Amino acid sequence: MPNAFKSKFMDFGDCSSRIDVPDGLVDAVSHQTRPHIIIAGLGDSGTRGVRDLMDAVGVGMCSCTNPSMDNNLSFPVHDCVDNLLAGGNGVVSMKAFMKAEEPWERTLRAMKASMLLTGECARRTSRRASPHSVWGYKSQRHIYLVPVIQHALASLSGPRTLMLLVSRDPRDICTGKVHGAAGAETEMLGRAYGYDGSSCLGWYSAMWTSMLPELGGDAFQDSAAASLAIVRIEDLVVPVPEKGSTSEHILKCIMRRVHLAPSHRKKIQGGLAMMHAYRTSYLGMGGHGNERHLTNIGNGVESHTEMHGVMQQLGYKVDEYGLDEPASARVITPECKGENMRRHIKN
Repeated sequence: MPNAFKSKFMDFGDCSSRIDVPDGLVDAVSHQTRPHIIIAGLGDSGTRGVRDLMDAVGVGMCSCTNPSMDNNLSFPVHDCVDNLLAGGNGVVSMKAFMKAEEPWERTLRAMKASMLLTGECARRTSRRASPHSVWGYKSQRHIYLVPVIQHALASLSGPRTLMLLVSRDPRDICTGKVHGAAGAETEMLGRAYGYDGSSCLGWYSAMWTSMLPELGGDAFQDSAAASLAIVRIEDLVVPVPEKGSTSEHILKCIMRRVHLAPSHRKKIQGGLAMMHAYRTSYLGMGGHGNERHLTNIGNGVESHTEMHGVMQQLGYKVDEYGLDEPASARVITPECKGENMRRHIKN
C-alpha cells in the first residue's frame, strides 16, 4: 500500500490525532476485506466481555488494544465524533452527518484506513492468522459512527459485517460506579446537546432511539439495517453456562451470523463461564451504590417516559430490574430472532 495512505491515516490536522502503528503494517495491507464483526456499545455495557468471548470462540482480533481492549487503530476516527454529532444536534443521524461535509469526508477516510490496518493487524497478530480468517474488533465509541461505518464498508469486499451493539439495563449504566464510565459521555453529549436534564438517562434514550429503526432512528439506513444486531449483556452473563442455556443459544446465533464454524464445546463453555463470573455486576445485583441511590434511579426511569419505548424495544422491564421479550426484532434471542431479521431486508 502506498506511503501516502499512511500519512492520511496518521494526521488529520485538528480532527485526528497521531498514533503509533506497528512498523511495516501499512505497507503489508493487501486484503481489502470487511471485518466480519464490529462490537460497540454505550458506557460500561460489557463490550470488553463480548470481545473476549468472540476471541475465545474463534474470531481473530488485532492485539493492538488499550486496557479496555478497544482497538487502538480506531482512535484517530474517534477524534472526529464531536464534529459529526454537532451536525446532528447530538443524535447519530446519517442525514445530519452528511450535511457536515468536511468532517464527514475526513472521518470517512480515517475509518477506511482504520479498518484496513485493523484487518491486517488481526491477520498478523491473531492466533488464527489467515487471509480467510473470520476477524473483527471492539471499539466502544463506534456506536456514534454507525453512518460512517456503513459508507466505509461499502468500499470493501467480503461478507456483510455484523454491527453488534451491546445493550445493558439503563439502571446499571447510569448508577453507582458504572456511572463513572458513562459520565464523560453524558457530560459531553448531554450538556452540549440538551438531552432531558442533561442526564445519563436522556443520553441513553437518545442514542438507542437513533439506533432503532422501530423508533424512527436513521443511524442505519435502507439495507444497512440488516447488519444491525443487538445482544443484551445480561443474556450472556446471567444464565448458568450449561448445555442448552440461553447464553449458549445466543452465542451460537452470533457465531452463525459471522460465518464462524461451530467451536469445540469446551471453547463455548469456557468463554461463557468467563462471562458468568461477572453475573453479580448485572441487573442490580451489587456494586451500584446504596439502596437510596437505586431507588432514585428506579424512580428516574419510571418518570422518564421517553425511556419506556427504548426499554420495551430492548426487552428491559420498566418498573423493576428484569428482562422481558424484546419488541425489536434486532435483539438476538435464543431462537435467533435478531439473526432472522436480516432475511426480511433486501441486500
